[in-house]
Amino acid sequence: MGSKDKEFNFKSPYPNPGEVLRGLAVSLDVKASDRALDKFAREGEHDAGLKDRFIDNNFKNELGAKVTSGFGVMIAEEVTCFLNDYVALVLEVGLDGISRDQALPILTKHFFAWKGACFLVKLYEQWTGPRPHFLVASGARPIEVIFEWLEQCDDEVSARIQRLDKRDKDQIRKWKSGDELPLLGSICRIGKLVTSANQKVLLESFIVWMLIARSIVWFSKALKGINLLEILREYLWAGRTNLNYVRLIKDEHCQKVLHLRPLAVAGVELAALLSLTVKRQAGDKENALRKLEEFESILNHFDPGSITSYWFDWHYARWYLFTGDLCSAVEHYKQAFHKSIYCAGENQVAIIKEALVAAAKLGGKKALLKKLKQQAISFNLFQLLVDAGSFNKAKNGVVEDWEMQQWADQYQQIFPKTAHFSEDNSEEKSNVRLGPLIVGQEELELTPYLKTVDRKIKVGATWKKKMSQLNWFVEINKPEYVKELINKGASPDILSDSNDSPILSAIAEINETGDRSCYELLKDVKHDKSTINARTDKKRMTPLSCAVETSDPDIVRQVILMGAEPDMRAQTVLQTPLYQCMTYFSMLERPEYCIGLDIKRLFENHSATLESIRRHAAGASGVDHRDVADFKNSLLEADGTWERNLLNALLVSGYKKLIDRLNRAKLLQIVSILLENGANPNAPQMSPVEGYTPFMLAAEIDAVDAFTMMAESNQNKGNIYKTVVIDGKSEDCWSIAYKWRSSKVLAYLQRKFGL
Repeated sequence: MGSKDKEFNFKSPYPNPGEVLRGLAVSLDVKASDRALDKFAREGEHDAGLKDRFIDNNFKNELGAKVTSGFGVMIAEEVTCFLNDYVALVLEVGLDGISRDQALPILTKHFFAWKGACFLVKLYEQWTGPRPHFLVASGARPIEVIFEWLEQCDDEVSARIQRLDKRDKDQIRKWKSGDELPLLGSICRIGKLVTSANQKVLLESFIVWMLIARSIVWFSKALKGINLLEILREYLWAGRTNLNYVRLIKDEHCQKVLHLRPLAVAGVELAALLSLTVKRQAGDKENALRKLEEFESILNHFDPGSITSYWFDWHYARWYLFTGDLCSAVEHYKQAFHKSIYCAGENQVAIIKEALVAAAKLGGKKALLKKLKQQAISFNLFQLLVDAGSFNKAKNGVVEDWEMQQWADQYQQIFPKTAHFSEDNSEEKSNVRLGPLIVGQEELELTPYLKTVDRKIKVGATWKKKMSQLNWFVEINKPEYVKELINKGASPDILSDSNDSPILSAIAEINETGDRSCYELLKDVKHDKSTINARTDKKRMTPLSCAVETSDPDIVRQVILMGAEPDMRAQTVLQTPLYQCMTYFSMLERPEYCIGLDIKRLFENHSATLESIRRHAAGASGVDHRDVADFKNSLLEADGTWERNLLNALLVSGYKKLIDRLNRAKLLQIVSILLENGANPNAPQMSPVEGYTPFMLAAEIDAVDAFTMMAESNQNKGNIYKTVVIDGKSEDCWSIAYKWRSSKVLAYLQRKFGL
């Protein structure tokens, strides 16, 4: 069919976040020569961590260093919140059928300018400066307004400007007239020349507002044909703090696409015919193909620029899939994905989800899966939590091996066999891994095969898991068989297909039942260092993280002697062993608070909580975080039923079981062991508060003994000033201790550092 062969070179109606970030950075003169950002703006999401890194480096750090740390933090926070709202808008309101040139005036009028006006009001409340209304007054020049305000604040400014050399005076004149945009470095330099040395606050305010004025002028010029100052002026004078921009944008979009009504009607008919939930009848294949051809003809007539052609590719992909031609289906899903991004509203999520499952099922499409997931992360459908040191490794990269299998296993859930055409004779492969692994009595009664001690076996009735027989007998706690295999020379370094090892299973058994039999047999066996530092694929457990959970200093010391890295991150949120240890301190100090916090995150769909459920639910929770939230809500909303009671019981009993096992004195010994072996008390965590450190958590819970150990460790060297941004404010150990009224830690800080 002709449409699928057309060269697609269409600029999406919504600018992608890279374009938005690039515009903001250029307007504030903090972009420099960042080629990665240029690639982001040009090609879309190719690096899931780029957005956050760029915001930190170019807004928070660059502006923080050249202006003030408070301004850098504020801009970084505002940009992050703005992009989150923008992505939510992109997913809620489709702009199918209109071009970028048609979309920008609508978006500027109802979203960009309103957000900008709200920001100006907020900035004025926090930074001394001219009233925002004056910046955008009729006939006003924003940069000239800043100089007029500065002269009103200091009578000597005019005289200082007159004493400048000709080059500087000419530069200021060009800035005021709008003929030239000031650079950040020039703003700082001129600011110091025209303000007195004892007016630090005034200088900072001048630089801040000059940058904002520069940004307004830059966007006014960049948005050709749009009177940005007039739109800003209307919002500021109206004082509108609430705006239903979603409805306003939808209304304007509907007016723009009235001429496409015949195409919309044909599209609805096509969607009904190729629905995922309809049971197919004989003849549906030919009928659907005929409708596709009719839709293509209407598309070519009403939309020759192919602005809405993603709809054709999406449903053509389904048609191929229902015929059993998965290879052709994936190619059309790829086209539909590229054409729908920053255009198709909620349909983007559906296309990404279907494409992930189809491509994973086909296999050999990791590059496409990576692209799909990068975009899904940007849409908050997944959370990216990866070790910086293993970011580019196949097992721990953006797309992990286990989730490719899990997406493939969702194939029958997303594309049920009843939805396929009767002509599809393809057969479903076995060993679909959905739900927990259940083993049969026969597997529990296995005995060692001593002729081949390193023999691998497959276990499971619901699906098959591959591991060494040594690992299996450790997992089902058969120490007599474990001893027999070890004596025969069985290797402890053979990992299962989910990356767990015999030593990890042995320590996990201690946490489950308290039985140390298998651990005692394995702890003196020589292990490869890579085995000791192996992290399981989904739950991300390591022998050291399991050892810390035992609350037994001897086990922790032994695992480190066996080669464990003291800062090897583990568990779903990839926390360091030292931070894990401090979370256990927190549970002992305030169990009700910790349980309440976890329940709160569960109800609020906290991304780390959803990611944890996705990794622990063995595919039962669906494809992405939206599916996980629906799965979780189906349990939480079943009030009074056994499901909700079971969920509450599991949460409380899980905490109680863990807390009963923990011992504060022993945990303190573990802190000491970790520090002695090089653990970093200032290692920043990724969740639940990004940038929080073990040292900070110790300050929060007033664990002065652990705090003292960290403060005086070789790894810390008294570094109590490392900061983290919480709710837009920079916090360090002292401010955290003060906020949480940690009297013992505060007394230590006052005694030791004179604070």
